[in-house]
Amino acid sequence: MRHKSGRPLNTGAALLFIKENIFTQSSGSRRHEGVPQFLYLFSGGRSGDDVRTISQGLRENNIKVITIGTSNSDTLELQTMSTTPAYSFSVPDFTSINSIVQRVASVLASGDEIPEQFPTPGGQALDAGRNIVFLIDGSDDASDRFTAIRDFVASLAEKFDVGKEKDQIAVVQFSNTAAISFNLSRYTSTSEVADAVRNLKPKGGRPQYIGQALQFVRDSIFTPSVRSQQKGSVSQNLVLVTGGRSRDSPRGPANALKNMGVAIFAIGSRLTDPIEMEAISSKKDYAFAVSDFHDLKNVHQILITKLMGGRQKGDREVDGKNKKNNICKALETFIDVR
Repeated sequence: MRHKSGRPLNTGAALLFIKENIFTQSSGSRRHEGVPQFLYLFSGGRSGDDVRTISQGLRENNIKVITIGTSNSDTLELQTMSTTPAYSFSVPDFTSINSIVQRVASVLASGDEIPEQFPTPGGQALDAGRNIVFLIDGSDDASDRFTAIRDFVASLAEKFDVGKEKDQIAVVQFSNTAAISFNLSRYTSTSEVADAVRNLKPKGGRPQYIGQALQFVRDSIFTPSVRSQQKGSVSQNLVLVTGGRSRDSPRGPANALKNMGVAIFAIGSRLTDPIEMEAISSKKDYAFAVSDFHDLKNVHQILITKLMGGRQKGDREVDGKNKKNNICKALETFIDVR
């Protein structure tokens, strides 16, 4: 292969070209047969054109995008283009790319990265139940809207079959600190959870530290004993409801949760940063915005649908061990060729 050269770097146009000319039946794509489709993007800089629209189009076509960038790349842009932020990798420069081969292969093969591969909302064994953690804004800034948040969470909880071997729900409030209102194992019936939520009072405090709150949930709720339930196909879900921008960076803790197999949904208001919400959520369409928390009812049904959703048509089981070996060999071959 020879270097193509040329400038500027229009990654969006390149992705559109791939979608229209490579991932087609006439070009040999077997997407219609349910064969998984993967795209590896190696980029050494920021794109000169828009990448969001085409990235969403690739997701909608169930094409998994893995992005690998350097110190000159835009991290958020790489995460936007990848299927989930866990599919985004960075190296100081491309001479260091061998250092991430095993990580890329492990993420793709182990199922630690996205809901479709893990027993999360897109998983296959929903009968085993769900763990759902609601991380809600209990700050002074949200005190006048707390009733609306509380009623929204209670109405969601009423849609699940809560029980010891069924769905389990926890609520954590956050502001400048985070605190557990009740844990996953606290209540054993839907009515108990709904009543407990409706009796919640805001914890208070300011401002909002979402990153710290996400880390708290990781350390205090999704403990090793809880995560071990994933082997029994219990899906792990986190629903964030926040009324403002975070004063710290939520990306690291959010990615850590996603790498553990937690599906994150983020709901914000007009005061939140939509880019921040998308970066926190597991997928772009797992991020929601309402003009006011009294309008939370507008996202009620779509959130329920995603939390209860089944496996997408065309998904096929793949032997993890062979898949990992094949991915490693393919990546190593690609790097040797370069």
